[in-house]
Amino acid sequence: MTSTTSQPEPMTREELQAKLIAKAWQDESFKQELLSNPTAVVAREMGLDNIPGMNIQVVEETPTTYYLVLPPKPTDDTEELSDAELEAVAGGRRRLAMTKSPAPLCEF
Repeated sequence: MTSTTSQPEPMTREELQAKLIAKAWQDESFKQELLSNPTAVVAREMGLDNIPGMNIQVVEETPTTYYLVLPPKPTDDTEELSDAELEAVAGGRRRLAMTKSPAPLCEF
């Protein structure tokens, strides 16, 4: 990964995701750019010129569509994930609640 001018401040995946969502909600042109060219936008927001070998996809949920992201399967099937690894995969901050409406409600 190549840095632009100065070393970017490190942030967690959740922090980056929250930053991108907030900016997309505030700026329609940023949202459209994020949807059409996500890898370049994420690299820029991280303070990088590019992210070699990384493919980032962004999809927009609707009130009736919920996306479930499956993380990569561990390479050694006999090895269990640590609590920290499980937390990183699960995020630990999102709750999914089913209501009488057909669409699930997510709280961030």
